[in-house]
Amino acid sequence: MPALATRVVVEHAAGRMAGRDRLGDEASATLDEARRHAADALSEGLRVQRNPRLRARAGLPEPQVARRLYEGLREQLWARA
Repeated sequence: MPALATRVVVEHAAGRMAGRDRLGDEASATLDEARRHAADALSEGLRVQRNPRLRARAGLPEPQVARRLYEGLREQLWARA
């Protein structure tokens, strides 16, 4: 994923989190659990070996690049929680 696209995703997620302080404890806990589940699912998807030709044609990054992008995204999302 190009850096700009990654930034857009992070900024969108951060904007969605801006209203979090208006949530009650139960809703906040539910949101935290959903975020953890989504991050875990994304992480699992990164472990799947992709056909290199298909990955290149689809425009997906190399596995090591995808992992770094994921780690950066996760770090930024959790920092805003």
